[in-house]
Amino acid sequence: MAKFKTCSTENGCNITGIQGVSDGKIVIPSKISGKTVRGIAKYAFVQCGCSEVVIEEGVEFIDDMAFLYCSNLVKVTLPASLKTIGIRAFAWCSSLQEVTIPKGVEEIGAGAFSRCGALKTFNVDDENTTYSVVDGLLCSKDKTVLYVVPRGVGNLVVPEGITTIAECACVHQDVTSVVFPTTIQDIANCAFAECHSLKTVTFPEGVEMNSDGIALAAFFKCDALESIAIPEGVTMIYPFAFAGCGKLASVTLPKSLEAIEERVFTACKALDSLEIPESVDSIADMAFLGCTSLETLTMSSGVDLGEMVFLGCPAVPEAEDEFSEYETQFYCANCTCELCENGGEGREYTLDSVDAVLECYDYTQSPMDGDGREEMECGECGSCFCLDAFESMDGDFDDYAFYDVTLEKNPRVNEYLSQLESDDDDC
Repeated sequence: MAKFKTCSTENGCNITGIQGVSDGKIVIPSKISGKTVRGIAKYAFVQCGCSEVVIEEGVEFIDDMAFLYCSNLVKVTLPASLKTIGIRAFAWCSSLQEVTIPKGVEEIGAGAFSRCGALKTFNVDDENTTYSVVDGLLCSKDKTVLYVVPRGVGNLVVPEGITTIAECACVHQDVTSVVFPTTIQDIANCAFAECHSLKTVTFPEGVEMNSDGIALAAFFKCDALESIAIPEGVTMIYPFAFAGCGKLASVTLPKSLEAIEERVFTACKALDSLEIPESVDSIADMAFLGCTSLETLTMSSGVDLGEMVFLGCPAVPEAEDEFSEYETQFYCANCTCELCENGGEGREYTLDSVDAVLECYDYTQSPMDGDGREEMECGECGSCFCLDAFESMDGDFDDYAFYDVTLEKNPRVNEYLSQLESDDDDC
């Protein structure tokens, strides 16, 4: 029988970890040493080798990242007493196949089931008043919010009535096309990030979205996406929204657009022409950095431009004349490529030429920020990770923190995750 680590609360205890080997089936009891188990704390079962988890009645919450990277976990049984499933609670549980949301669940955090590559089926108890399943998709009860797209959907037709695609709803999924309904208003952070098979995105003719409808990294690294026509109503496109979409050749911007934030189209290498509406009054840093095919650009004079907006774009050759030295810090683990010659030692590395920046833009587009610095992953070798930044965040990382990084490639990440555990503050 498994022996659990716990911390005491006013009305019971929370499970913070497990002692010894945790392979096979784990039953999380309703009581331990006479104390009622109220919840499962942050990181409690990170990288646990269990294949099945049964949580008994009485447990009310599963905290953020509680079962992160439990790659052997195939089945989980949740109690009717459960109210909350935290942010990325089951992220990277790559063997998990089916989840049933009990009647008591009132909140599921962003990315709770992100990167679960075998998860094809969601069920929701009929008595649940918050969530429902529509066409196999996990949605809100009133069918206005799409929370999770399971694996294997392929051609995603978002049901009519859905107004919002939630944060990380379809991150790293195998969808090949997305058709939005006439009711769509908002696409949240990382909603379709790293959907590498996504080729087409279709908005209905005449649809009008909210002003901030295209959020941070919404289509980040959808590297098969070929075209996008952003609907009217959108006034700002948030950072990294289409960064790394290497095959994105056609972009239509709405006449309502006022601002393009930093690195929105960074490394869109196939984009060859663009008309920026007269309504746009500001374009932030590196918005089109590395768009090396962009030869035709129409833009009004007087637009407030950030730094290196068009660096590497043939349409704006003078951008290179403005470039003197691009200095930034990145922290690199287990990297052997020439660009990262200081890799693994956390030292400052200076990119002092245009060519160096353009060669490095695969990693300069990393959305991670920590302690006011810019941290970057290296796309050259694929084995780098901003570990210093990650550690400074005390493990409270965003879903995009591990882009293009695997445990096999980066043992330092593996080692760090194994050290994560809850403390009394998490109770």
